[in-house]
Amino acid sequence: QGIKEVWESVFSKRSYGWRQSIMDKPEHVYASVLLMKSVPNDKSGVLVTSNIETGNLDQFTVACSEGPGGAVSGESSEQILINRDGFYQFVQQAKAAYRTLLKFDEKGGSVQTPSSGRSRILEDAEIAQIVELEKALKTAYPNNIDDIGRPIPWDVEFGFLDGKLMLFQIRQINENRALKSL
Repeated sequence: QGIKEVWESVFSKRSYGWRQSIMDKPEHVYASVLLMKSVPNDKSGVLVTSNIETGNLDQFTVACSEGPGGAVSGESSEQILINRDGFYQFVQQAKAAYRTLLKFDEKGGSVQTPSSGRSRILEDAEIAQIVELEKALKTAYPNNIDDIGRPIPWDVEFGFLDGKLMLFQIRQINENRALKSL
């Protein structure tokens, strides 16, 4: 059922309407499904190796939520702006009323439960691990350059289980300059 819903999602009125506003040929979108092992992490999020508001590469942005499933900047997740020296400031407090927990039984799946209600998601020690990850990424994966000579930031998905940082995915950010101007 889940795979069917993912495949159908690109044909919803909302998806098609959104594509019509930014694409020349919105019918040329092809769905895919990726199956991967899940980790019952306590927290998950996204690290972008730049300030997503200004593009400043001397800062990076982290959005994090409770449970697996990641976070998207601007949603109900906690958002933090971190300088290269590790100094950070909270941009947005997490506001989600619920969090997802994975079910590890014969049927699998997930369940929604109330969030913890804590005032912050990431602890100082976890933020320190993210700072070290970002430093390691800068060394291991230098930024590629876009078609107008700007460095392309990385989009990194991570999680924490019992305070231990886990890297799930890293990819370049694909920005649509035409969409940014809307």
